[in-house]
This record gives sequence, structure tokens and C-alpha cells, in this order.
Amino acid sequence: MRTDILSKRLFQAGCFGLPWLWIVHVLYWRGSRQESTEAILNPDD
Repeated sequence: MRTDILSKRLFQAGCFGLPWLWIVHVLYWRGSRQESTEAILNPDD
């Protein structure tokens, strides 16, 4: 495979892959933050 085709495919994968990873990270962070808040509010559970 020629390097220009490979670099184009890697660039496109980065353009589509990075926003997806950011979205997954934000959803995970919000979920874990919500669980820690519930643990603080309900210490008996």
C-alpha cells in the first residue's frame, strides 16, 4: 500500500475515532461522577 493512501486512511480514522472516544469518555466520567455523588448523599447503602 502506498504511504499516501495509508496516511489518508489513518487521518480519516482519527477524524472519526477521536470524537467517538471523547463521547465515550464523557459518558463514563459523568456516570462515575453520579455514582460518587449518590454514595456521598446515601452513606448507609
